[in-house]
Amino acid sequence: MYERFVKKEKFRVVGTEWRGTFTAAAKGEIRQQINEFRARMHEVDHVVNPETLIGYSQDHDEVGFTHYICLEVTEAEQVPEGMVTFEIPNKLYAVCAHEKGQDVSRTYDNIVNWYESEGYVKDECGFWFEKYASTYDPMLEPADFWIYMPVKKR
Repeated sequence: MYERFVKKEKFRVVGTEWRGTFTAAAKGEIRQQINEFRARMHEVDHVVNPETLIGYSQDHDEVGFTHYICLEVTEAEQVPEGMVTFEIPNKLYAVCAHEKGQDVSRTYDNIVNWYESEGYVKDECGFWFEKYASTYDPMLEPADFWIYMPVKKR
């Protein structure tokens, strides 16, 4: 597992939004969302890195959550129909690689243990996200990806 801290300036993303239950996510609805976005990502203008998808979740409650699959953009003058745009603020991130075939929950536990051992805590005012290769097909195989967890000094 490769770990490091990265200061990332604010950035804008454009992508699709999915809201659902944990059960629906476990049955593959997020994997379907990723592939649907991959089929439409050519519609997004001003893309910073077309080889990298950004996925993140928020608004967790006892029933479900909201998940986004996005591309980083320099600007979002025209957002394609059915897509959303928003800005992710300046943050310091603990970054960790997840290798396909490994247990994702274990990777998340490892990153938390690592940054806490370095004197950091999760920054609850930040977005955590994952970065995937845009060629990743979630219906065919698990992925290698990067986890970005917002942190601050304890």
